[in-house]
Parts: sequence; C-alpha cells; structure tokens
Amino acid sequence: MNLIFDFGNSLTKYFFIHDDKVIERGSFTSNKIGENILDIKTKGQIEKLIYSSVIDDKGKELSDVFENSIIISLKDENLKLPFTNQYKSESLGEDRVALVSAGLNLYPDKDLLIIDKPAGIIMHPGAGNYDNTIVN
Repeated sequence: MNLIFDFGNSLTKYFFIHDDKVIERGSFTSNKIGENILDIKTKGQIEKLIYSSVIDDKGKELSDVFENSIIISLKDENLKLPFTNQYKSESLGEDRVALVSAGLNLYPDKDLLIIDKPAGIIMHPGAGNYDNTIVN
C-alpha cells in the first residue's frame, strides 16, 4: 500500500493507494500533524510515501514515523517526472506538479490542458454566474 500526503497551510490531506486506486482518503487540520500521522501509521504497512508541503519540509518527521517506507518529496530535484517542466519560477507548487503527472498517467495518449485557477473564479457559466468565468 502507498500513501500520499499534501500538507497545506490549514488542511492536510492524505490518500491510501492500492493497485493504482484510492482506497481511503481523509484530512485533518495542519496544526495537528504529529498525532494524526501516528494514527495513520496504524492503518497498514506503507511501501512508498509521497508528500508535498507548503508549510515546511516534513521529510525528517515522516522518516522517523514511517522508518521502513520509501519516502519521496515532490520537491526532490532528482525526482524524475514524466514531463519537462519549463516553468522558471520557484513558486510552482508541488500540487501542480502532481496534477500534471496524474493527468499524463491517466491520459497518456491525449493532449491535456490543465488550468490552475485561483479560488473564487467560476469555471463555467451557470445559475447566477453568466459572466467572468474561465470559459468566457
């Protein structure tokens, strides 16, 4: 079984993966990381753990708890991605890298357009929101 953590400013999300399928997902407030990680560890043997963090690097904390797991940070400069990242800013979030990687994995022979929209911008026109959307 594999585990994915996304450590956000206010919320930490996690996903248990088995045979390329999400078998459990959950979240907790990011100010309670330590106790929740210990609880998550009791759910089974983790082969690989992948994480991203906007708070601080969680590598040491994770390796202390999941000592027999392979731990991969999306910030690792040696991480081989299935695409060439030509974005030149340091601010490209690991969650965006993960999204592009997942899209390429799910649709390997398709052209993809992935839009990183800020919160509050409506995706498409609908009831009460006919203007100022991504679509128009």
